Amino acid sequence: MDQDIEELKAISKQALAIAEDTNHIVRGMRRSQRMGHFFQFVWWALIVGVSIWSYYYYLQPYVGKLADLYLQVQSTSQQTQNLGTQVQSQLQDLPGNFLQNLLKGVSVPSTSAPVVPK
Repeated sequence: MDQDIEELKAISKQALAIAEDTNHIVRGMRRSQRMGHFFQFVWWALIVGVSIWSYYYYLQPYVGKLADLYLQVQSTSQQTQNLGTQVQSQLQDLPGNFLQNLLKGVSVPSTSAPVVPK
């Protein structure tokens, strides 16, 4: 019976040594995984940070100029539309004004060449 107990003690010591070794290896793997996650986070933060910095440092002046140009074109387009509306209303009123002036007896300026006095 003593021999069985001694054999069980030896087996339990071996199991304990194997468990400690396995625990050491698993902790190292977990530490490596944590470090990998940390450096992966730092890597992506660096990529995003450099992208934002390069936008503000290099691209933002050009984007600002393009936005100003777009607003200027939009303003010019609106002014052109307003001018077209004004011209159209003036052209529509022209025949009515011409007839009213004729009926009132007001002379309408001629389109012929002016007479130059001698």
